[in-house]
Amino acid sequence: MMTLLPPAKGVCQVCAVKHEIRDPHNQQSLYYQMWFNAKYDRWPTWADAVAHCDLVTQGAWKSALRERGAWSEPPEGVPIHGVATTEHGLVEMKHEMTIVRMTTVETKETIGKAIEALEAQDCATAED
Repeated sequence: MMTLLPPAKGVCQVCAVKHEIRDPHNQQSLYYQMWFNAKYDRWPTWADAVAHCDLVTQGAWKSALRERGAWSEPPEGVPIHGVATTEHGLVEMKHEMTIVRMTTVETKETIGKAIEALEAQDCATAED
């Protein structure tokens, strides 16, 4: 049996990466992948990682990740699981995700920069 140590204080308690509560979890985070797999018996997708976000954020991330060929969803018929951190702990959401189109180029550029930062963070972690 494997035991995951809890994430450090000051980082997201779902994915162990520092981000705003309104932002997606880092689907590339090893902690998130292991935690999610232990809880749901499958690997997380980007659809799961953004499921707790508002519809505009979901749409922006989906569009930006699709442009990079990185968007992922669970197989048809498998529910998307979104988990959010609140002042009361973790809140699970299981639902069909609705995606809206991106509304501005600025949002698209912001999401692109955030994805690049996550990729850079993953590379730095892999090198350590």
